[in-house]
Amino acid sequence: MEPLLLEYFLSPWVLGLFGLAVGSFLNVVIHRLPLMMEQAWKQEGAEALGLPPPDAIGLSLATFMQVLDTTIANVALPTISGNLGVSYEQGT
Repeated sequence: MEPLLLEYFLSPWVLGLFGLAVGSFLNVVIHRLPLMMEQAWKQEGAEALGLPPPDAIGLSLATFMQVLDTTIANVALPTISGNLGVSYEQGT
């Protein structure tokens, strides 16, 4: 190799970019891959047992909480406005 080309490959910028690329790859392999494998394992287990997927349970719970919150607010608004002595339109 020519000395100029060797200096280019050993420059801090090139080595830094190479380190970022290797670090990103290792992040995927060490941290994210086991999480993805665990999620796939849970989903396969739920399917084998005939249960809904774990994501569907969380989504259903979030939807239920939103509907419950809206219902409580709609039921409470007339009582709150009556206690404050204002009409329903002024309370909303």
